[in-house]
Amino acid sequence: MGAGLPRLDRKLTPNFIVYRAGEVAAAKTALGQLAKIGQLTLTPQQRASAASIAWNLRGPVDAWPYADYNFVFNQFGGLHVQLVNFLTQAHPIRNRRDVENYLVRLKAVAGKMETGIVQARGAASRGS
Repeated sequence: MGAGLPRLDRKLTPNFIVYRAGEVAAAKTALGQLAKIGQLTLTPQQRASAASIAWNLRGPVDAWPYADYNFVFNQFGGLHVQLVNFLTQAHPIRNRRDVENYLVRLKAVAGKMETGIVQARGAASRGS
């Protein structure tokens, strides 16, 4: 287990616009680094892996200009649905430490929802 994993087990991914912009910037940097790799020097499997990685990185980059057109709250994949799904289906409960981490994450839900409300109001004020 990595040294940083216990800390991550207590956090929820931030939904601040600055955080998302940082993710997009990191994806652009990684795409640039990936483009520098000589494709001809790679094996077929490595080329397939590189193409898959590039495809995954391009998703957030290509979607970024349209971020304001996504509804923060929607019945299929909105913030409120993602949080419930994560906390009920993905967060592990194997031992006491997992339960403690779950409770810390549960306390963070209100702040994450407040951020979502601010984002939704901002989009509404811009007519998005």
